[in-house]
Amino acid sequence: DKGYVGLIESGNGIKMKNVNIDTMNITSNSSLAVGGIIGYIEDIGGSYYTQNINIADSYIEGTDNVGGVIGFGMGNHLNAIDVEVIGVNNIGGIFGNKSYSNTHYGQTEKHTFFTTEDSRIYGTGYNIGGIAGNSIYMLYCSVKNTNIEMTSVNASKVGGIAGYSGGAIQYASVENTNIISAGSKVGGIIGESAHLINFAYVRNSNIEGYSLVGGICGTQLTSDVIATYNNATIITNTHTAGGIVGYLSNKGMTATNRRIQIYNNYVGNGTIKGQSNIGGMIGDIAEDLYTAKSFYYRNYIDVQLESNESNTTSLGIGGRPDQNTVLANTYYYKYSIINGQNPNEENEIFIKQDQYLKEEDLKLQSTYTSKR
Repeated sequence: DKGYVGLIESGNGIKMKNVNIDTMNITSNSSLAVGGIIGYIEDIGGSYYTQNINIADSYIEGTDNVGGVIGFGMGNHLNAIDVEVIGVNNIGGIFGNKSYSNTHYGQTEKHTFFTTEDSRIYGTGYNIGGIAGNSIYMLYCSVKNTNIEMTSVNASKVGGIAGYSGGAIQYASVENTNIISAGSKVGGIIGESAHLINFAYVRNSNIEGYSLVGGICGTQLTSDVIATYNNATIITNTHTAGGIVGYLSNKGMTATNRRIQIYNNYVGNGTIKGQSNIGGMIGDIAEDLYTAKSFYYRNYIDVQLESNESNTTSLGIGGRPDQNTVLANTYYYKYSIINGQNPNEENEIFIKQDQYLKEEDLKLQSTYTSKR
């Protein structure tokens, strides 16, 4: 009666465990919440009993808050295999809109283990992700062999794991997946992030958008990006793409306000293409990096860059190569490619020669113990 749609429309207070569903077909024009299993489940009471649920070979279509398993709510140990999920805003392989309850604060097991495989996720508005369209806090997420696509030029925030996340995303992986958007803010893990991204990787995947495209995150608003890896092909059809972050929204950052740290990340043998603001590490930044303390360090970059503007292309920060001097203990593969050339003193003015590593250096223990 509230317009929630699913095998179970509203699951408040129920305990649902160990459920396998095959060949579910749900189509609705509801703008509230549509889920393959549960349309809506509140963040209190019995939500965390929604666990160990699998859905396969199913089709779920709605308008907003559309998820392969849950439209709006929370649960854990949820899997979607060979599902097609279609909608406008907040569309995800597991959750359309994943909520979070203060009742379960600190209970990480209530927000863990989500898998989407061999699936297709389509949206035309905002917040589209392999696991969740909109997310608050998730751990141990995996997306494989999946197509995630935003088809509208006005679309924004598309990610391999989540379109937008206001909570931490940790222990996440995306493999053999296409993340494609006609709009902006597109990331291998998150389209737009306002929280921590930690222990995540993107492998053998394609990430493409109109602008603000990143191997890990399209736009980073605040918090940290730590210990990630990606070897993706990253394409912006216009401007601003980076191997780790597409656009760093660091305006007004201090040591205590809107703080962002990026460290211990590795961009390995990837390709980044676009017209301008093409960076091996970051596509562009809002303003000069905060320098009172080092917040960007121990990152390793090995990429091939292709652009139309050489002065806004760099293995470090594409739009602001002069800020590469702030990147502490950051190293670059000597035989990376910048518009057909290896890095040199002409195309990388702000990178020192001792910051370049050869393949032999990567095999030496001293590279990892002395270059810190």
